[in-house]
Amino acid sequence: QEKLCVVFPQIKEKIFTVSWTDEDGDMVTIATDEELIIALTEMTGPLYKLVANVKQQKKSENKKDSNQESQIHPGVSCNACDKQPIEGNRYKCVVCRAGKK
Repeated sequence: QEKLCVVFPQIKEKIFTVSWTDEDGDMVTIATDEELIIALTEMTGPLYKLVANVKQQKKSENKKDSNQESQIHPGVSCNACDKQPIEGNRYKCVVCRAGKK
């Protein structure tokens, strides 16, 4: 994220996430350098597409996660307990292949 702020200074004071689309069509959020390396390894080149989702609020504003209520993933259920729909952030294991078809 720091490198993106250098390249795109207009997002420096914004809250944003970086994600990519995996082979199943799922959007996977990148939060660490290790996850970025995994994304770049799994994407087919020569063009690598990363998505920066910029929130409208600034970093200095209250970070109460009011946007978590709006993150509802219809048609997606938990592999462990079958809860549906998934609400809030969605994570995907980057180590195992659980859930792959």
